Amino acid sequence: LSAYAHTVLYTVVGTFINVLITALFAYPLSLKNLPGRKAWNFYVFFTMLFSGGLIPSYMMWSTTFHIKDTVFAQIVPTLLMSAMNVLLVRTYFATSIPDALFEAAQIDGASQLTIFRSIVIPLGKPILVTVGTFAALGYWNDWTNGLYYITKATNLFGIQNLLNRMVSDLQFLSQNASGLSTDATQMLAKTPTTAVQMAIAFVAILPILILFPFLQKYYSKGISLGAVK
Repeated sequence: LSAYAHTVLYTVVGTFINVLITALFAYPLSLKNLPGRKAWNFYVFFTMLFSGGLIPSYMMWSTTFHIKDTVFAQIVPTLLMSAMNVLLVRTYFATSIPDALFEAAQIDGASQLTIFRSIVIPLGKPILVTVGTFAALGYWNDWTNGLYYITKATNLFGIQNLLNRMVSDLQFLSQNASGLSTDATQMLAKTPTTAVQMAIAFVAILPILILFPFLQKYYSKGISLGAVK
């Protein structure tokens, strides 16, 4: 239950921050009068092609930001923002929200923050739900952050890390059964390894199966409109 609660916490907090940062970054990129708009868009696209790699990223998060064995280790690395999501949201804002709405709001004296809060967010709900779904799936299914950055504070493990450890322990015991006592070997032989793995997979995917039908209408609309250039 603790691992489940941690996973829910990481997913909710991480998804909220992810969607907020993505929308705040994508909205200026969608404005045609943004200075250096092409350069900023290329910068975002460039990060989709090249990255620093695993070792530099690990050293940065561990030695510079010191997030190892903290809650932030499960939220920040690799999952906090996606360049693909930024481009999807930018395209949706640029093509699906009429410029006349922005012009009318500016004539009425609305600031960019007011326009973002009162116009962009409500009209951009389909694409925001879509990228939110992407982010939530990423956080819910992630186990690499826990593997890399959670070494001592195992009480911060999410459900995926816990289930992965359970499967690894079962495999280890199966491969080293010769070193166990006779009773332990017999008990291990009776353990339905495949059934346990399937049960673990079902437990991990159950919340997603429950929530996805309620978000499907936003997901389909957002991904189709956000992909049009």
